[in-house]
Amino acid sequence: MTPNWRKIPVAPLLRLAVLLMLHALDVLDLYSKLFWIGPTDSYSFSVLHEEGFSDEPLPRPAFLATANASSLPLEPGSELLRLSGWTSYYEKCSDLIATKQNQHFHMIKAINCELSAASASEPIIARELVLSAGLRADSVAWVSCQLLFFHRRPPICQENVVTQFPERYRIAELEPTREQMAAINSQAEVELWKMLGLLSRSHPLAAMVCSEGFQSMTGPGRYPAAVFICGSANVFESAIVGVHASSFAELHAGLAWLTVDKLNIMGFELVTRQNSRSEFTLREEDGALVVAQQSAVNFATFGHLYVVLVITDIVLLISHARAAYEATRAFGWRSLLGFPRADSDGDRNRSSANWMVLYRSLYRSDGMVALTMLSGLLSWPTTFPYAVIWAWNDHWGGKALALVSIFRVWMLVICSLNVLWGVCVRIAEARAYKVVKCTFVTPLEVLLSTALVVSLQAGTLFNAVETSRELDRQRVVDSEAFSRSVAFANTYNEDLDGFATTSPETLRVIFNPLIAVVMESLALIVLLLVAKALHYRGRTCREDTDRVAATNSTAVGDLDITQKDALLNRSTDQRSLLRHAPAKRYHRLPIEELLRAPARANSMVRSSFDMEEISEDYQTYIRPHLKPARMSVGESKKAAEAAPLLPTTSPVLTSPKAEAAPKHHALLGIACVACSALCFSLMSTFIKYETYTFSSMEAIFWRSVGAFVCNFVRGWHAQ
Repeated sequence: MTPNWRKIPVAPLLRLAVLLMLHALDVLDLYSKLFWIGPTDSYSFSVLHEEGFSDEPLPRPAFLATANASSLPLEPGSELLRLSGWTSYYEKCSDLIATKQNQHFHMIKAINCELSAASASEPIIARELVLSAGLRADSVAWVSCQLLFFHRRPPICQENVVTQFPERYRIAELEPTREQMAAINSQAEVELWKMLGLLSRSHPLAAMVCSEGFQSMTGPGRYPAAVFICGSANVFESAIVGVHASSFAELHAGLAWLTVDKLNIMGFELVTRQNSRSEFTLREEDGALVVAQQSAVNFATFGHLYVVLVITDIVLLISHARAAYEATRAFGWRSLLGFPRADSDGDRNRSSANWMVLYRSLYRSDGMVALTMLSGLLSWPTTFPYAVIWAWNDHWGGKALALVSIFRVWMLVICSLNVLWGVCVRIAEARAYKVVKCTFVTPLEVLLSTALVVSLQAGTLFNAVETSRELDRQRVVDSEAFSRSVAFANTYNEDLDGFATTSPETLRVIFNPLIAVVMESLALIVLLLVAKALHYRGRTCREDTDRVAATNSTAVGDLDITQKDALLNRSTDQRSLLRHAPAKRYHRLPIEELLRAPARANSMVRSSFDMEEISEDYQTYIRPHLKPARMSVGESKKAAEAAPLLPTTSPVLTSPKAEAAPKHHALLGIACVACSALCFSLMSTFIKYETYTFSSMEAIFWRSVGAFVCNFVRGWHAQ
């Protein structure tokens, strides 16, 4: 038997699918903050980056050509200040070949590199080395010191660059076994000493270039990182480790592309660490070698602001879930989604227009708006991992995940829209009411508008991460080492250890793209509001014309002159009252006076065009879905049932639920603040790495929070 496809409720099913997807994204966002980028190492992200190499080597730097032409070779160890240490690789290798996209590269193929130390009896020459400049000087120094016996360590092992390494990146101390330690007077020990000696003579460390790679001796196949090389920016010298000290690769695994992004505001930190494990695959493609770098990337987040972010997101998720449950219990989810019912009264379209109340319906609550904006601002730095996934991934799967992660900016847009419109209502409430009578925007339209802007500005948004890292000198970009090419590398900036707070310039680089997206989304929404206002105005004019034409065409031939005039006057007067009675002079409805909230004037963002109804006796009724900020969905419906939509001319009728709403939400707010404060203090103590006492700024903050809570309780008690 063939099914009747016309009876399948396609639109309600689509609404249900969108609703489930939005709730799933909320849960996924919280899950990612707790586990994917949480305080534990999870290596939750995978990045695949493929590169082919050019046929021609890079042009040798000018100082080498000048030295050769004058027959005065540049000796290794000669003082030569440069922008980065890339060209120091020529001290070990004869040629460097960049990738095919050599305008901007971090991976090279080095030719004929000498791997052995100067004291070695037999030189070791690597015909080809594939290198990726993703290491930092401090990680190389730290691992090198760990492999030396304590009494054999050079002075650099007692300097801050090494001793503060675990605290700098929140990494546990290494405990190498005796078999992994470099034997005394061995070639492995000499190799480590030479590397540490170069690091101690190099300055600044932020210009030093360190790479990991492998020898492509056996052709295509899988290769782990086994060779590590560093080049100095002020000395024409490079050092290689890993040939004899083979345990270096094992202990250094997981420290590639090590980066720390720190947001410090008045002593409160949000710290994100990035590190990865890399494996290389060499294969042939169209007769040429292609290197695929497969990286398991880890992000770990710490700090006071991270704890505040997680607690805020949990409170928001529970609050919105409770609001959705109340809406379901009050109106029925099938009715809100527009599923047909046997006893349907034909008002299904109006009910289905309000289906977004099942998702984040508390966007008009002042407390929820504040928490949402706090969550949005603190969540923005946590999108840095997705920016890395966007920039590094060659496949659209990773880019799609990164793009979805920033779509949640739409909550900042809808809250900003409500805040700005609330200011307009405060300034001119009657005029604001006239505007919202002509146009509106739905939450879904806000979401789609923001998604469109984010999609168009994705590159700009994600580039802010690398820009901020270059500003902090955590990336070195060298356009002088090779003509017509830009080489970049991961670097360690020792000056960042002394910074107490994030500089205003860095804050601008981080948050300017976010502000731009919010402003552009608001501008697009304004255009949408204007377009809808013109549309509704044109439709109203057409309806008026059709109604007048229908009235004039009514069969009145059998009526006398007096009856015709009475019929036309009565019809015209009724239409005039129905259309203009509520707009002659704006004043709040009794329920709005009761709750001290202009629900209609504030309803620029709503689910349907209709805000109110006019009864046959010309009284104005507000619809229950325009609930004031301090009432839940269920309380709004019960208030409406107790006072049938509270007409403007009726006496003020209240329900016990409506009267208890402010106190109920006040107690809920107090409980949330108290729980947040308790969890914040416990987690702050737990997260502090070595110090278990609060700083003076933290003490001031907690005294302020205590005073705020006391004043909040006293104010509500007085009411």
